[in-house]
Amino acid sequence: MSKHSARSLTVEILTRVEKEGAYANVLLRNGLEELTDGRDRYLATALVNGTLKYRLLLDYALRKFLTKPLSSLPYEVRGILRSGAFQLLFLDKIPAAAAVSEAVELSKQLAGRYSALVNGILRRVAAQGWNIAWPDVQRDAARYLSVRFSHPEWLVRRWLKRWGLEETEALCRLNNEPARTWVRVNRLKTERTPLLNQWAAEGVVAEGGERTPDSFVISGYGSLNRLDSFRQGLFSVQDESSQLVAHIVNPQPGQRVLDACGAPGGKSAHMAELMRNQGWIWAYDLHSSKLTLVEELTERLGVTIVETQQGDARELPSVWERTMDRVLVDAPCSGLGVLRRKADLRWQRDEREIERLP
Repeated sequence: MSKHSARSLTVEILTRVEKEGAYANVLLRNGLEELTDGRDRYLATALVNGTLKYRLLLDYALRKFLTKPLSSLPYEVRGILRSGAFQLLFLDKIPAAAAVSEAVELSKQLAGRYSALVNGILRRVAAQGWNIAWPDVQRDAARYLSVRFSHPEWLVRRWLKRWGLEETEALCRLNNEPARTWVRVNRLKTERTPLLNQWAAEGVVAEGGERTPDSFVISGYGSLNRLDSFRQGLFSVQDESSQLVAHIVNPQPGQRVLDACGAPGGKSAHMAELMRNQGWIWAYDLHSSKLTLVEELTERLGVTIVETQQGDARELPSVWERTMDRVLVDAPCSGLGVLRRKADLRWQRDEREIERLP
């Protein structure tokens, strides 16, 4: 990526996510390396995740003032309008005039002939604020919840049928809250107390978890890749619920373990750590590109007993007929349980895919 400001990085990421189907979290992680100021990194993270998460709501607010479909505009202009509207509606600390001005300047750089349109539309959004005529919740609850909380309507309808209005609204609200960063200590390289001391020196705020012995919630770090403790492989990013899995499998040092759906490697690495890096773990996955993530993770953590293998674990070659002490099958799923963490995921799923998964 070329040199960016927080806002230009945001628009580039939004453009690539919509145009190429790229993963926002990967683009953001790489892009944040360019931003030296912690405030810029924070702003870019808030803009990317917030704009993606609230895309449907933002489009609804913008369409009120557009004379042509949003889809007819260039991708970059859509990104500028959406991220500008997000700042106006959600980020109280940014003055409306500054948000509009920055959006206009960015449009001059990326799509000059649309700068007047960007200026006019965002000024009207600023004037309107939250005085938005939402769909009637009594007439069509699914449409209301979908727009108001920016979730796909097909998904809201499924949840309404299963849980009713009150629980569905609570779930939508929760999905829109910022996700916390859960990590686990890498016992192959350190212990809790030394890591806590290093985090304190790096300005990281850590709070111990409740369900696994090595889990923490961390904040205040800006960018993980800038932390020596991360680059040294002293910890991994993994939700506490996912950390439970390796403990349930309970692999022992010297055992043979098959991880049938191994990428991106968090559970394989965790099992290796519990095995004190003694034994054998074979991490299978259908996609070789995803296995690269496993290899990068295990190398950073100092794990040497995980061997990656591309293939379908339902059709293991004859060499695999040897007895395994443990087999973990973390089968592909809809991912709907992590909508809070992956801002763009809600727009990448459809109902037909869910029906195909079983």
